[in-house]
Amino acid sequence: MLISLLREGFKDYLKSNWHYGNINLLKSIKGIIKKNKFVNLYLIELSSIEDYKKLEIKPIFKERKKFLELGEFVTKIELERFLLISEATIRELVAEGVFNPVSGPEIDKNQTRIYQTKELYNFFLTLDSKVSSEIINVTSDLVSFSSARALINCHYADFFNYVFSSEITIFKISKKDEDVNLNQYYFLKNEILNKVKQEINGFNIIELGSLLGVSRQSVQNWIQNELFTYKFHKGKKVIRIKDVERFKNKYIPLVHIPIFNKNDYRNTVKRLNEIGICPVSGFTKDKGKGYLYVKQDIEKICGYQLNW
Repeated sequence: MLISLLREGFKDYLKSNWHYGNINLLKSIKGIIKKNKFVNLYLIELSSIEDYKKLEIKPIFKERKKFLELGEFVTKIELERFLLISEATIRELVAEGVFNPVSGPEIDKNQTRIYQTKELYNFFLTLDSKVSSEIINVTSDLVSFSSARALINCHYADFFNYVFSSEITIFKISKKDEDVNLNQYYFLKNEILNKVKQEINGFNIIELGSLLGVSRQSVQNWIQNELFTYKFHKGKKVIRIKDVERFKNKYIPLVHIPIFNKNDYRNTVKRLNEIGICPVSGFTKDKGKGYLYVKQDIEKICGYQLNW
């Protein structure tokens, strides 16, 4: 006799007959029951199998069992445990689109927000795919995921997005058990403190002045003139490295022009003006401390490409 079977009613039986309990992810299950002393036979509808395939949960890394045991949804508390983060950080990640809460079913009266297990699984799967190698022991030149984020002192969402979209060396600690959390993953401390920190946090005005070989006042003036785009980090203006590269490709300060004479910079400015090359910023333009020119204009008179 064909009947509809509720998943909760027979999942324990199915879990014992389907490796890792994958059957729990099937939907709209119907079956035929043949009862006798020893036999229970179940036929699963093809539509349910197709639904399962669309979940694209592929058993690639060894901790997959933990996710498959969770069922279709995870709660906020489970998300906090896997990611080692607070409720406030989850809200930040949701705002950035890293995770997306789904509506119902409400599986706990105190947990109104739930998330797809698939989304959490894919998060770790993506992270696992970027691992360079597994390690047995943690050395002093390595830092865990949480420690790396703390060293950079940036928002979690910024760090997550960077790790998933950029080239970065990641190691994974080899564990006997199948517990899963972010601190299984380690980074090179030196890479975190230099390359990653600069690319995520950017440079403040003093750091950028030192990098470009100009004064802090010059940088401030260029920001005010909207020649630099900036963001706020911990209440201070910072310029990201991609914006620094964009600036260097478009402009060049007087001090980096080959014909510049530091003992007679006024004459250099005058000579450039005489051939129709005027500064986009500088004392004669906006009373700025440092003169700034369009790089392409300077390259025309030099006859070659400038890299500064």
